[in-house]
Amino acid sequence: MKYNFKRAFLIVLLSIFYSLQTHSQTKNEVEKRIDKSEFPELALKYLQNLPDNYKRLKFFIETDATKVSYEAKLKYKKRYYSIEFDKNGILEDIEITIKKRHLPKPLLEKINASLKEIYDKYRFLKIQKQYKNTSENNSISVLNNAFQNDNVNTIYFEIIAEVTLNKKRDLKEFTFDKNGKLISTKVVVPESYEHVLY
Repeated sequence: MKYNFKRAFLIVLLSIFYSLQTHSQTKNEVEKRIDKSEFPELALKYLQNLPDNYKRLKFFIETDATKVSYEAKLKYKKRYYSIEFDKNGILEDIEITIKKRHLPKPLLEKINASLKEIYDKYRFLKIQKQYKNTSENNSISVLNNAFQNDNVNTIYFEIIAEVTLNKKRDLKEFTFDKNGKLISTKVVVPESYEHVLY
């Protein structure tokens, strides 16, 4: 019997592609609190633009399989903020933890409709409004928009939810745009559970 090398090669390629896809869709972050002196200098300069009266500023380093980032967490006007930087201290995004009732009703309806299509049950555990640093704006305007709670075009919503499908429960992170379109889904591994909910 002649061995089909083309077929075997295709199977190997598909297996590699599938494993890479699965890996890229998994959130496995490890977070460690650090001293201010270990935080990138550029990021510390950026934080000088924070509004007055913030509380509980803490510094963290965050690692996963693909990158290292730095995060400053604080409380401002009864809301929790997370400001994330890349390894060089350049702003990536600012996230604000919010409650389900803070989501606009049409947006929540679209999010619910998306999740109902896929899962038997789901339960929101954490919701964050996310302001991304993109080429459409600059890092100072991102900060101003986030701390003024503006609804600009570059906002997204990250939702950590416990989902059930065919009696199997998982923890997943969903990213939706401001119109309720599902952008990405990641499986949250158990080791990241406490970190992602904080």
